[in-house]
Amino acid sequence: MGQALTRSEFPKSVKREAFERAGGKCEECTRFLTPGKFQYDHVLADGLGGKPTLENCRVLCDWCHGLKSANDDVPKMAKADRGRAKIMEGKKSKRPVPGSRGTKFRKRMDGTVERR
Repeated sequence: MGQALTRSEFPKSVKREAFERAGGKCEECTRFLTPGKFQYDHVLADGLGGKPTLENCRVLCDWCHGLKSANDDVPKMAKADRGRAKIMEGKKSKRPVPGSRGTKFRKRMDGTVERR
């Protein structure tokens, strides 16, 4: 479909600081993190304009990351994609503004209304 968005990963320095801030626990459910079973998550999704900064980074266990992605990020990003697609396609509104050229009627200068 149009232009592809590239995903920006967190730099190693941000990952290190976020992990230290979390203290070895998931920042959502506070479970202890198992090596290889946690993710660095964008608070505001990358596809929605979230930057790869420490303030936008959370350390989540795989379970919490999966829930957040499925219930929060994916629906919001799909909605944003639909909005972008609508703008790119230039869809006409199903409900044009009354009196505009998109309607079936036109109003003459003397105030009478006629079909186009």
